[in-house]
Amino acid sequence: MTKTYFVGNVLPDAVLDPVQRNDNTFHVTEDDAAQMDWAGLPVRLEHDDKLCVGRIERCWKGSGESRYVLGSVDHDTVPACYTAKCLEDGLYTGLSLQHIYRRDAQ
Repeated sequence: MTKTYFVGNVLPDAVLDPVQRNDNTFHVTEDDAAQMDWAGLPVRLEHDDKLCVGRIERCWKGSGESRYVLGSVDHDTVPACYTAKCLEDGLYTGLSLQHIYRRDAQ
């Protein structure tokens, strides 16, 4: 099966990024980052649960808290082919991670 691959930074190093460092909704400690493993997670078009277009093949640690992923997009459905074409043509140039942030009132 034909696939399109991409590499992306999914967790910037907060030490190097002052916006990340001061935003509790995105800051992740180095200990938390070390426990994160995105391998096998689905890649979705527009965060839609029904539009799975590929998966994360592997992830690795960069400097500090940063993490990177290698993802693949299949060519087996119309949404997946569309996503692959957009990646190949440079229309999609970044990753958008869906996440949930919870904070106690205290």
